[in-house]
Amino acid sequence: MPTANHQHLLLWMRFAIVWVVQLIGNILPWAQNIVAIAVMAAVLLQQSDEALSSAFGGSGSGVWRTKRGLEKTLFVLTISLAVIFILLAVLNLFITS
Repeated sequence: MPTANHQHLLLWMRFAIVWVVQLIGNILPWAQNIVAIAVMAAVLLQQSDEALSSAFGGSGSGVWRTKRGLEKTLFVLTISLAVIFILLAVLNLFITS
């Protein structure tokens, strides 16, 4: 049988867990919005020579090249932000339900 100290500790642990879940529930939508805006900015900043040439009737150069420097960093950042956004969405699903 739990003693009074154990019951008191369990009550405080429950209170702490509820408080943390509510705090995360309040912060999570803001974090999702910030990451969503960052994903959109990263996607829009990426260069696409293919899209530009096809807009003017061209078929594109057809040459494959490797991403280097800032272009590669932006590519990796975009993927990372998308993964973070998906993880936040799943966490939000579990927190709010």
